[in-house]
Amino acid sequence: MKTNYMMTVDDVMEELGVKRSKAYSILKQLNDELAKEGYVAFAADKVPSTLLQMLPESDMQVVSAGKPDTKETSAQWKGTGNMFGKSIASIAISKDSPVYKEIGNNDTYSLSFFKKGESGDAWLIIDCRKQGETAEGQQITVIGEIVNVWMK
Repeated sequence: MKTNYMMTVDDVMEELGVKRSKAYSILKQLNDELAKEGYVAFAADKVPSTLLQMLPESDMQVVSAGKPDTKETSAQWKGTGNMFGKSIASIAISKDSPVYKEIGNNDTYSLSFFKKGESGDAWLIIDCRKQGETAEGQQITVIGEIVNVWMK
């Protein structure tokens, strides 16, 4: 399973027409597949600070849940924090980016981090749900609640 598409329990219920308990079961199975690929899940507020310090030194890719084939590699990592009791991540992205436009329509996206100059699997994936944005010239800072963190 090599995708950055993130679905909530409600998304699974709607898309597959199943009850909540079955949706949780499906999501668990998908999470287990990520674990088999070597990814370890972290609670958003439990990610070691040493990992967060490595993010500016990594290449980042942003993918909207609505169009997982559309990727943005020129967005900039801004950092993590806490807002209204929720762990958040922020990025700066061009207001003309197709990924930014798709995030506005679907609200969920993934940030994948790769070792600088290398391709292959991401070493860290942060799944976010958009909470807000602010304009900074041609860039938009998108603030997202962190809903999942996966490290390889």
